[in-house]
Amino acid sequence: MGTDVEVLARIPVTIPFTDVSFNIVISDIIVVSWIIMGILILWAYLATRNMKIVPTGLQLSAEIVVETVNNLVKSTMS
Repeated sequence: MGTDVEVLARIPVTIPFTDVSFNIVISDIIVVSWIIMGILILWAYLATRNMKIVPTGLQLSAEIVVETVNNLVKSTMS
């Protein structure tokens, strides 16, 4: 099992008026994480923009996910 990470970009950063400088490394793992976060944010936005008392569609899927995570935490903690 290798730990090779492909580096997509190195952004040099220098803090003004100091001798501190470093590189911000953007790897393929970070890019995939950003894509997943974007998908989840879009899904949450679309699921909650027209909320109704009786959920349907994306709102129903969001409520199922929230309820499942809530039950998992409750069963784990007690």
